[in-house]
Amino acid sequence: MSLSAAPHRSGGIRITWKLSSVWNGFVLYRSPKASGIYQPVATISSFRKAFTDKKVTAGKTYHYKAIPYILKNGQTIYGNTTVIRKATARLMAPTFRVSRHRTASGRRFLQIRLHKYQGKYADIYIRNNHGKYLRLRLKNNNIRQQKQTFRLQYSFRKATLSIRIRTYKQKKRTKGSFYSRAKVVRIRE
Repeated sequence: MSLSAAPHRSGGIRITWKLSSVWNGFVLYRSPKASGIYQPVATISSFRKAFTDKKVTAGKTYHYKAIPYILKNGQTIYGNTTVIRKATARLMAPTFRVSRHRTASGRRFLQIRLHKYQGKYADIYIRNNHGKYLRLRLKNNNIRQQKQTFRLQYSFRKATLSIRIRTYKQKKRTKGSFYSRAKVVRIRE
């Protein structure tokens, strides 16, 4: 049996494996240290193809190992332990909605509202008509102070914008989340 571990967009760690058809499944173990004490995370049947460990903290590294088993004559027989794999959890990819609005005085703006996210700060990236993504310089990128809503004024008339967001725990922009899925906004005014 072989095992691999990698950070996942959901904020967890995705575990994948190759398991011989001889085995009925395996027990997955996790530890914060390679030489530490491993605790069982899940018992996984051979029918599954992947498992996401969501009980992890972003920025921390976890070590995983697995022990395959077979059920024979009412007994559980265990195989050899796999090679230890490690992965560092990241912040989940944020989800958001974007809509076009106009003020009473006629100024147009995009309203971006975050829904699911981890972290305290957000960076917004915009791409115009298949160009390169550019990070917007926001006066205040603190999600809580903005009440999860960012308003971006615009003056151009015709464009197709792709917007994506990345969040961070610290203002320094280190150890950021996965990028959100891009949302497309067509402006035809």
